[in-house]
Amino acid sequence: NLIFEDNFIIREQFNTKTIRIPFSEVTEITKHISGSYIIKGKSSLDIILIPAQIDHFEDISLKLQNIKSINFSTKKTIDPRVASVLTILLMGTFYISKNKIIVSISGTILILGLIYSLIEIQKSKNIDSKTKRGFWLLIIVIFSLIFGLYYKLTS
Repeated sequence: NLIFEDNFIIREQFNTKTIRIPFSEVTEITKHISGSYIIKGKSSLDIILIPAQIDHFEDISLKLQNIKSINFSTKKTIDPRVASVLTILLMGTFYISKNKIIVSISGTILILGLIYSLIEIQKSKNIDSKTKRGFWLLIIVIFSLIFGLYYKLTS
């Protein structure tokens, strides 16, 4: 639910924290190739994502133009499928390889990437609490990689 009232943009969504960004603190409004908008506030946690499929999209576009000029992004983000395939390839390389250099590089990239993902997911106000709780299981994978890395490098 997206609300424009009393000089605030308010995003309410089931099982997530409400995000309130004052118009005066909107630092950037970006429209992506897909048609969706991203509204950024002063804090890196104050981000509102508006999908192109939202009801009354044209009205919302006009309201956003009145708040701040809209930037148009032609950058493509990393496709989640590509990130998934890359993670699977790194894990396969980590578990199959006997070369200590390859194991240490792939293991380090995986561990750092998973830790970063876990932190970003827990900080995000755009991810529901059930998903956040489920991602704590990622710690088991991280420790498995750490112990596997230690075992492979010391044996």
